[in-house]
This record gives sequence, structure tokens and C-alpha cells, in this order.
Amino acid sequence: MMVMHNGCLVTMAIEEQLTTAAAAASTTISSPKQVDFVGIFRLESSENFDQFLKVLGVGYFKRWMATNAKPDYIITKDKNDYYTLRTLTSISDSSITFKNSTEFTENRLDGKKVRAKIIILGNRWIHTQNGVPFVTVIRDFTSNSVLVTSEAAGIVSVRKYLRIK
Repeated sequence: MMVMHNGCLVTMAIEEQLTTAAAAASTTISSPKQVDFVGIFRLESSENFDQFLKVLGVGYFKRWMATNAKPDYIITKDKNDYYTLRTLTSISDSSITFKNSTEFTENRLDGKKVRAKIIILGNRWIHTQNGVPFVTVIRDFTSNSVLVTSEAAGIVSVRKYLRIK
């Protein structure tokens, strides 16, 4: 079942995580320092990514290449507050450019063109992709890493990237 959370359509499981995180944040004495999102991050670990890609309908060979790649995230920000997130591997290069809370068109891993939105809340990016299946990607940033939790049709994948620059 889908519900609205801060203007984003998310699954109930993701909404519960976001609500719990928001409640925990409101009970702390001081909010965490805003992290600089700009930088280069390298994949450190990956859990259940093959199953996540499978539920999207990605074929075996492309899944095999994606799960065996060690991608880098390169995040930049321009003077107009547009972020670009490039994902680089030795095999492929993909990127999205977005402005906080503004809908954009995205070419998804499964080859589908979908409407997407990324909302930045503190050190968290909530990325939704309005396609079949509906996808939610939560990126939690710290000063030295980004934890990427992706969910589609009840399948959850967690990938951790470490800052290298």
C-alpha cells in the first residue's frame, strides 16, 4: 500500500522508517550538521541488489554486470542549486540532474522512462520513481559515506558507498 510522506508517494514500510527517523531526530538536543553532498563515493558493500533488479525486470546479463561492478557516485552541484548524480562503472555511465523537490524525467535501470522526484530532508535524499513497479530510493549521507536503501514491490536492497574525495 502506498502513502504520502512529505509530498512523496512511498510504501508503508518506507513511510514507517521515515516517521521513526523523524521522531528520533526531533528528540535529539541538536540536529546533525548538514553534510556536503558534493564528492566522490565508491561502493563498499551491497545486499540484495540482484533481487531488486530482478523485480524491476532487468535481464540476467545486465543484472550480472550491475551486481559485479564497483561503481562510483560522483555528485556535483551547480550555481542554480541543481545536483547531478553520476554513477560510473568500467562498463557504463548514467546520470540524473535534479533540483530539490522538483519532478524530472529519469531513465531507470530497467530501461523505462519514468517521472521522478528527489526531496532533500536534512542529510537524506528521498528519491521516488513513478513507474511499474513504483521505486523508492533513500540516500542517507554522513560526512564519509552514503547508505542507499532501494525498495520496489517489497524487495529491499542496501548499498553502502564510502567517500573517496
